Amino acid sequence: MDEIKALAHEIGTFMQASAQKALEHYRPIAEQIIKGEKTDLNEIELFLDYMLDFCYDNEVLELYKRICRCLYSKHPELVYTAVMNYRDVWDDTEN
Repeated sequence: MDEIKALAHEIGTFMQASAQKALEHYRPIAEQIIKGEKTDLNEIELFLDYMLDFCYDNEVLELYKRICRCLYSKHPELVYTAVMNYRDVWDDTEN
């Protein structure tokens, strides 16, 4: 049983480190989107898809939400897709 706990701890540590590394990479790009400096919808949609893999982390999730809130008034269909993708991936894991 101790081996299982150790493995679970190791996996959790790895996941947290991965999310922090992703956040370091994604934050500058997210800020460009939020400021309106990056406007290509295909790139933004792909970027949100990449971020989705790390939305188990609260900081990444908050950044994901900020992007969605920023884009909603101009691109509600893109935000709708992003929210539905989030729900498809993460809603079941929260229950």
